Amino acid sequence: MKDAIAEQRAKTNRQLENLRERHLANNDEVEAQRQYITELNRHLTIINGQLQAAERRIGEVIAKSMERAQKVM
Repeated sequence: MKDAIAEQRAKTNRQLENLRERHLANNDEVEAQRQYITELNRHLTIINGQLQAAERRIGEVIAKSMERAQKVM
């Protein structure tokens, strides 16, 4: 009986250790994904700023073109 209990305890301990290892691996994967998303967000923020600057510049060019067109008329 004691052998069966000891065997079950050893099996349970192995299962717990396997769960701990999987949990740690999952934590590492989640952290890697979090860092990847943070880096993507940084790049998207930069690109968004560049797009906004381009939109402003396009607006300025259109405004100047309209002014010139008004002068020609």
